[in-house]
Amino acid sequence: MRWGARIHKEQDMAEEWRECNAVIRGTRLELCDHGPLTATVFIECAEGRIGFGQIGFDHLKEMRSGDTYEKWVPEGGACAYFLRRVLEVCREDVWENLKGKVVRLKLEGNASGTRIVAMGHVIEDNWFFIDDMKIPQTYGG
Repeated sequence: MRWGARIHKEQDMAEEWRECNAVIRGTRLELCDHGPLTATVFIECAEGRIGFGQIGFDHLKEMRSGDTYEKWVPEGGACAYFLRRVLEVCREDVWENLKGKVVRLKLEGNASGTRIVAMGHVIEDNWFFIDDMKIPQTYGG
């Protein structure tokens, strides 16, 4: 199976998802507090502002006690795949140009916490389902 192939059946989850249009308000690539490389797309919709991504794209392989030595190992192309799929869905070539783009979202959750299941092109049937990456997505309520 190639990257991005649908792993779960949309019809099984459709009753739990709701769709809405949204606007990308910003993006961020950063090294988080504890060191992992992360990427986030900040999206505003009727439900509020939600981060899409927030994924650790590498993991700590080695750390020596009392030392500053750390060795971070990439998660098999996950960062490049995430960045590429977001750009493809938005039909954009430059990460910095995503701000202001209109997208569709598939959401799950309730008032105590909403999660973006997928981000899609505003008109075309082109969706990026984050769970297809097989990397845990962190999100808050």
